[in-house]
Amino acid sequence: RGVDVSRGGVLRVGRAARHRPRQVPLSPVGAAALRQAKAQQLGQQLALGSDWPWLGTAEGAWPVFTTDDARPIDARRLQEAFAALAKLARIDGGVRPHDLRHTFNTVAASGGYDARLRAQHLGHTTTINQSTYTHPDLEQQVAMAQDVERRLFGDVG
Repeated sequence: RGVDVSRGGVLRVGRAARHRPRQVPLSPVGAAALRQAKAQQLGQQLALGSDWPWLGTAEGAWPVFTTDDARPIDARRLQEAFAALAKLARIDGGVRPHDLRHTFNTVAASGGYDARLRAQHLGHTTTINQSTYTHPDLEQQVAMAQDVERRLFGDVG
């Protein structure tokens, strides 16, 4: 539900059903986008005052996608907004937010990144065809996130 990007370009994702909290390294652009969303939420908090729905809740537990009154955005509204953005980008075929995970994994694989590293980055505990046990470190994951961004968007100043 909530995320914390206070530690550099590392996203800390809270506990989900049957999963431990984990860290996901982000590319610089991804980290900047989440920091911007966080700044907007702080603005909402100031504007709403005592009506802020997350009073007494740790910052990292706030939902990322919210309405103007800081309530969690429902999946249907998120999908509609995503579909509008996909149309603006001239992407056809009913692309969904989840499809971005597949795109990331495909681009990372084409960059030669190890299946275990990609699985860990996506929050998977196993790989389909895992022949050795590896333990990718955070530095490798940061490099991978930056490289995938460069492969998708070129050099973003």
